[in-house]
Parts: sequence; C-alpha cells; structure tokens
Amino acid sequence: MKKLHLLVLSIGMATGFAAMAEPAVTMYGILDGGLTVSKLQHQSAKVQMTNGNWLSNRWGLMGQEELGGGNSVFFKLEQGFNLSNGSEATAGKAFNRETALGLSGDWGKLGFGRFGGLSSDCGTFSILGGAAYSTSFSTIGNMYGAFYLTERYNNSIAYVTPAFGGLQGHLMYSNGTDADEEKWSHNSHYYGAGLTYNKDKLSIDVIYELLDHKGAADQNKTRLLNLGASYDFAAFKLFGAYEFAQHAALPGIEVDRENAW
Repeated sequence: MKKLHLLVLSIGMATGFAAMAEPAVTMYGILDGGLTVSKLQHQSAKVQMTNGNWLSNRWGLMGQEELGGGNSVFFKLEQGFNLSNGSEATAGKAFNRETALGLSGDWGKLGFGRFGGLSSDCGTFSILGGAAYSTSFSTIGNMYGAFYLTERYNNSIAYVTPAFGGLQGHLMYSNGTDADEEKWSHNSHYYGAGLTYNKDKLSIDVIYELLDHKGAADQNKTRLLNLGASYDFAAFKLFGAYEFAQHAALPGIEVDRENAW
C-alpha cells in the first residue's frame, strides 16, 4: 500500500504543476426536477417535488493536461445532490458520484479513486452496453430494474488497454468497496474484467465481475456475467443484453437468475 500511496501523490503533484502552467478545467452539471401528483384509494392526494426524473442532479469538475510524450494526467470530481433542498445525494460523502485521478497515453488509461464498476452504468470506467434505456424515471424503466448491476466503489484502480482493431480490454479492482482500513482478508473486494468491441455500426461488450463480501458474515461471493450488443441500422438501432447473476443479494432475497431481452 505504501507504493500505491506514493504513486498517487506523485500524480497529484503533476496535476498541480500542470494546472499552474496552463489551466484546463471544465465545470459541468445537470439540474432535473419536477412535480408529481399521486392519490391512493381512501387517502388524500399528494403533491410532491421530485428530484432527478430523467437524470440525477449533479455538478462536477474535470480536466486533462498534457505531460509530453503522448502522456496526460486527468481528474474528475462529481457530486450528486437533491434539487429540492440542496442536500448531498449520499449523506456525509462529498463528490459521491466519482473521484478519479489518473494517467493516459498510447499505453492505455490508468485511474485511481471512487467510481462505478464495469457494469454499473455510471462513471468513467463503466462499459455496460446493450441497453436502449438509461433513466432514473421509474415509470419508464431503467437498467437497474431489469438487471443486477454493480455500484460505485471506494479504493478502486482501473486500467483500459489501447484499442486494437476496435477491441479493448478493461480491468478494475477495489481494495475495499466501502473502506480498506482492515487487513486485506477482512476488506470486501471487487474484481472486474471486460472486453469491448466497437467497429463501424457494431458494439459488443462482455463483463465478468466478482464481489467477495469478505466484510459481510454468511454471504456468498457474487458472480456476474453481462453480455451486451447493439447495431445501428441508421433508421433504427437494435439492442440486446443477457445477464447471469449468482448469489446476487437483493433486499431480503438472494437469487441466481438470468435475464435476457
């Protein structure tokens, strides 16, 4: 772990010096709110303000600076919040959606921080495909309603290979999905490996993920296999996805399931 800390520190110093020489920072955000009216039988109607109907409310900072020799350093800080009252989307966690610092070049991309797993459908390193819909508006539907997908994990390292004829490899590891303060055998770890192929109108992804749940008692390892593909016919785009989930822990339920559509 000492070597990792030193490496991250050196990247941080490089970011600071590069930003001083030529600042290149982008600030961005999404605001999404609305009103819903609902009424249950024998109850009064409710009028409520809703947050993030189509996309989650967020703001963030990101930047990239050239280091020379085809290499660059990048960072991303993204915070989710509730539009109705300004509170954090995850209490007590600043930049809860993503905190990433890394290097990229002809050799690929390497990132450190907190970000979504390969099948999380969120963040810089997610590669989930085969989905035509991705929205938090529950009446329309989202990937999390049809599939068991991974989440954002702390203490993560991710690597993306260069593209070889449209094919890329993706690796991700978390040394403690919530915290890594215990010894290695007591931390809950995430392992992810995937391949993507993007050529012309065809896109394919294959993702295998493992959550060992070492920090949780009496919980089996979760194994996930996701396959996705899409093809653009110009007039329309066809999507397809398949998932096998073993020991996927839902609230109060543990299931092995397959989903395909």
